[in-house]
Amino acid sequence: MKLIPSLTLTLASIGLFSTSLQVVANESKIEVTSLYQKEVLSSSIAHEKRAISKELAINYKHYRRHLKSQVNQYQLSVNLENFHYLDPKTDANIKHLNQNIRQLKGITKYNSNIIDLRLANTKMLGQWQAGQSPLFAYAPEGNDTQWTYIEAFDEAGNIHLLDAHVVPDRPVFIIELNNEQTMKEGIETMRSMFNSAKNNNGISTLSSEFSASADEPLSTTAIKNIKLKNVEESWISGDAEVYAIVSGISPENTDIAPQLDILEFPYLDEADTNYSPNQIIVQWENYRWQAVDILLMENDDNTNYKDLAGTILDAAEAVLRLIPDPTVQGYAIIPQLTNAIIQAMPDSWWTNDDDYLDVFYTIFENQTYTNHKGASNNATVDLEPLVIQPRN
Repeated sequence: MKLIPSLTLTLASIGLFSTSLQVVANESKIEVTSLYQKEVLSSSIAHEKRAISKELAINYKHYRRHLKSQVNQYQLSVNLENFHYLDPKTDANIKHLNQNIRQLKGITKYNSNIIDLRLANTKMLGQWQAGQSPLFAYAPEGNDTQWTYIEAFDEAGNIHLLDAHVVPDRPVFIIELNNEQTMKEGIETMRSMFNSAKNNNGISTLSSEFSASADEPLSTTAIKNIKLKNVEESWISGDAEVYAIVSGISPENTDIAPQLDILEFPYLDEADTNYSPNQIIVQWENYRWQAVDILLMENDDNTNYKDLAGTILDAAEAVLRLIPDPTVQGYAIIPQLTNAIIQAMPDSWWTNDDDYLDVFYTIFENQTYTNHKGASNNATVDLEPLVIQPRN
């Protein structure tokens, strides 16, 4: 699911084919001549997913019985790590493409398959189980609210174009990344880079984990309720995977250094839905001043997490170097730090990469916030102070 704030975004152009194609859009045949101007030659997540879609489509007859034993009304998706009965060549090709995607995302520590195969809609289940041949599709590059057609393959390898905003009349399997797994590995990669930067500099420049004290109360702030706005989106988009970057100033030493904590929101996967997680989002002993900013991001396909961590690290340190006397400005430098991170995002982050969702500026310790809206009016939260006492 795409959760988009109210901002004017720079959209990536989509490269398409130059040949004349016979295609199907919602089962109405249309002739498309010179619809596509050029083929995307550069390596991208969408390019790799397209290759997997075609591989699985033309080999469907070899594994369809196995797939029908795994997909049902309770489980619409299957991870390709647990996918069997593919011929050796197809299996090797998909594993190779999986590793390419890992390289593109900067998550190369593990070798497990991060590709899922998901039936697009439960209403398609009966048709598919009754024997109707499915199509195999993937989410293209660019902003999903701007998509017109979704490319899909049938068993013969023919291309079909499906309306991006109308659920197809026939079964469609979607090749997509396992966002939960990729986000976990991506955040692990970022934490590793942040900790490495801290150790190399000799000071706590960036952090990613809460510290703990065994004998003193912990002053924290917890999310009591959170909601993200609903938006128009394509049927091919899956649930969101959201995380937060909490930015402030390190409490260690006399130097002014940025301090960032990264937190996952595994429950926050639907727009226009109230969640009441009671999740700790700030542990105040991690910060010098009693104020932080909270930046909400959505995990999508195309971000390289090594590049993301490097961008955040460079932006955070650069803004502090430009401030003549940070101690005079006090916590007022925190929004400057957060804005530097946002402004460092390349244009592609506003398409289908890790997307900025919203930001909460200057959240204070020991303060309650009720129905508090972010700067982009896309997220609303209730925040409350929470003191955790040590064991006696």
